[in-house]
Amino acid sequence: MKSILVIHFTTEKHITMKSKHFLLLALAFLSIKTFAQYESANKPAEIDYRKLDSQVGKVYWIKANPKAINKQTFQLTLDILTSNDGEFVVTSDLKFTVIGWELDSIKTPHLKVKFDDGKEAYIRVLFWNQTKDVLEHVFTGSDYYDFTEYIFKGKPDEILTAWRIKSAKQKAQAKDDYKAKGGVKIGMTKEAVLKSNWGKPSSVNKSTNANGVSEQWVYGTRNYLYFNNGILTSIQN
Repeated sequence: MKSILVIHFTTEKHITMKSKHFLLLALAFLSIKTFAQYESANKPAEIDYRKLDSQVGKVYWIKANPKAINKQTFQLTLDILTSNDGEFVVTSDLKFTVIGWELDSIKTPHLKVKFDDGKEAYIRVLFWNQTKDVLEHVFTGSDYYDFTEYIFKGKPDEILTAWRIKSAKQKAQAKDDYKAKGGVKIGMTKEAVLKSNWGKPSSVNKSTNANGVSEQWVYGTRNYLYFNNGILTSIQN
């Protein structure tokens, strides 16, 4: 009877120790999993080093814009504790060449640049892994806003002059195309109206009765065209 009790006690103790061991393993697994999830969520985006390497040797121009809200900021050092003391903006149009790139202490990439006067500095790479250009606010020729200080891939004045001429031609052509389409007049078909400068309506209200199909084409809040069996019968504007 005594040996049976001893065996029973030993077995219970063994089970208890095994349970504790299993519990410790489970806690360790959960801790590792939680840390891995945290590390994954906070891991910086993978750096495309080839994209940074491709910038070395490239030449950019920056056009100083004192009215700009979004100004290009350069740093004399990558030390985040003292970088604010070394920050500066340009006060005149300058050209600079990319001579390398470096990561700061929090793994943020910066291009190292050299101005024509020999001064070296760093410029932060923003959104570089999401856009075609490595630097932010590189002028693409689409729009130019006075509140932004742009970086150019050529001489700013020449690029802006060409852009203004092109934009003026495009606006003039659009105006001519609009006039060529002409307005609308009673008796036009729906197809002709769609080709006119009225174009496609914002919405259409249709009703069918003994006389056929009637449609109201809505343009904005005060302009309407009325069709009867596909022919324009009334204009309201």
